[in-house]
Amino acid sequence: RFHRVNGIYERRTNRAEARHVLNLLLYLWSQPGKVPTIGVVTFNKEQEGLIEEEIARRASIDHNFRSLLEREKERKSGEKEVGFFVKNLESVQGDERDLIIFSTTFAPIEPGNPASMRRYFGPLTHSGGERRLNVAVTRARDGIIVVTSMPLERISDIHTGIEPGQKIKARDYLQAYMMYADAVSNADGDRTQRWLNCAARLSSHERDIGNRSAIREFDSEFEEQVYDRLVDAGWAVDTQVGQNNFKIDLAVRHPDPAKGYLLGIECDGATYHSSRYARDRDRLRQQVLEGQGWRIHRVWSTDWFRNPERELKRVVEAIESAKSYRPTNQTIDGDQSKIKRADGGVHQDSSSQDVSEYILAELSVSTHGLELHTIPRETMASWVTEVVNVESPVHIQEVGRRIANAAGVAKIGARIQETLLEATRYAARSGEIRVQDQFLWRKDMEQPELRDRSNLANSSRKLELIALEEIAIAVHMVVKVAYGIQQRDVPGLAVRLLGFARVTEDMRSRVEWVVDQMIGERRLVVRGSLLEVPDRA
Repeated sequence: RFHRVNGIYERRTNRAEARHVLNLLLYLWSQPGKVPTIGVVTFNKEQEGLIEEEIARRASIDHNFRSLLEREKERKSGEKEVGFFVKNLESVQGDERDLIIFSTTFAPIEPGNPASMRRYFGPLTHSGGERRLNVAVTRARDGIIVVTSMPLERISDIHTGIEPGQKIKARDYLQAYMMYADAVSNADGDRTQRWLNCAARLSSHERDIGNRSAIREFDSEFEEQVYDRLVDAGWAVDTQVGQNNFKIDLAVRHPDPAKGYLLGIECDGATYHSSRYARDRDRLRQQVLEGQGWRIHRVWSTDWFRNPERELKRVVEAIESAKSYRPTNQTIDGDQSKIKRADGGVHQDSSSQDVSEYILAELSVSTHGLELHTIPRETMASWVTEVVNVESPVHIQEVGRRIANAAGVAKIGARIQETLLEATRYAARSGEIRVQDQFLWRKDMEQPELRDRSNLANSSRKLELIALEEIAIAVHMVVKVAYGIQQRDVPGLAVRLLGFARVTEDMRSRVEWVVDQMIGERRLVVRGSLLEVPDRA
């Protein structure tokens, strides 16, 4: 069902859609007979929060609605939870309900002016956004109600045509899906025909792109020889997989298509051996790729030409070895599939650099029977300084967590927080640490070290707990390794260096803010469509 709402987009929310969703819930839950299990999916976190606020407000003044809401939240099917939920595109994966209400959120920003709607649709705008759309619209067993304020002609231009070679974007798929929902909901022949025309253009373009992608590309005759020998040996191999300078020369496909690639193969020639800068850059590049789940094997041109049979055997051994590793997410510039990931590379250069693991401070504290908020200021300040000396720069919230854990305190209340703040101010006045925003720095530290947080507890693995200066180092490394990269691809790669498996919309926004600051300070430059590190950097 396609429900048109005359909403406007304001502060990343759409109040008219939120209220329409609320009315739908009241109607559906009040029907006699079996009520379907329901989930609400939104385009962003802000709309999710607004709908939850509207539901809570109604429940506070309407006893009947409150009873219905409590009943639906507690529903189970056997041992399985099937209660009502409100989630956004980033968090709904894995959920399934009978009926999904889809609030598309985005709308014109000026009432009555369709042209004022911007073609920015949050996570859908970013690389891989079509997969998020696919997740959202496949959560329903029986039906979907699309609640939208978007003028369909403003979503994309796929309904009028698409240029040869033009990349299909997530908003093109969104355009086709919305036209389909509108057509089938209204049983309108003209609308159905417009959708069919749109779908035909999309399908034709996908076939065209597929045919062109079958053309093999090689950087050298050496690379082509390796490819030919692997294909002759029965392996399915793709060339130049990825984008920009994150392209992998050869990628061996897994026998199970759903599991993506087994192994990435880099064919390194004379340039790599002769240039120290090239070696350093490729080590960082390999580090980034392995951080995204790739297993990399290098074939050296000199070794290949001396003994191709021996080198081919080593490649095949690396491929076979890759089969024994567990699956994980594998990406290049946002493109994801499933592969078997290695715990370490095969035949890697032993001097390859790694991002340091985040080291936690291990405190030994004694409260002598006192409650934590009554600990003397000087003693608490010494504990703060001890944590900062190990973890600098570290968010004050994390410092409090380390001290509380060491003291055996489960919860940090208002009194402990005040004691911690006073101790922090005391340590700063004493010159033991320095305070910058919410982060505490070792007194002699000018630049932070890039650290991998994948080993930390979930409560500590939040991007807002990482100093902007450390995020900037991750951004600088990604851009420098790439030798030029699309700006939209930076956040996903940067957060992986910091130890995060995926980038959320909030994380993307934070990294993009850092990128903007670095551009303003000329630490990064934009040349054409690529982001680069200045020559002096």
